[in-house]
Amino acid sequence: MDLSTEAVFERETLQATDPQSGNQYHLLYNPPMTEDIKERLKVNPKNADEAVRARLVEYHAHRDELLDYYSGQGAHRVNADQDIHTVFETLEGLIVNPLPTCGSELVYSNISVLRSI
Repeated sequence: MDLSTEAVFERETLQATDPQSGNQYHLLYNPPMTEDIKERLKVNPKNADEAVRARLVEYHAHRDELLDYYSGQGAHRVNADQDIHTVFETLEGLIVNPLPTCGSELVYSNISVLRSI
């Protein structure tokens, strides 16, 4: 999935959970309804700024290797910088009606799906 570093950072660091109800919120895309809920939100340590930055550094260190490997496996790139419904429909279309590949195996993320020819 193609998504800018800035978008990944925004999506990860603005997530929070209400410890009382267990509901998850995103402060930009799905904010809490009341100030009371907003005040009691907790951020998971894995979504703290520095933790996300460290994961992004690790990802970028291996990005080219991952792209080379999965490109050779017939994987498809999807623009994930769209609304969730568009991304879902794109992924669903690739699974239900896959684009033809040279080999007999299609790879989606890290799930292999064998095609019958």
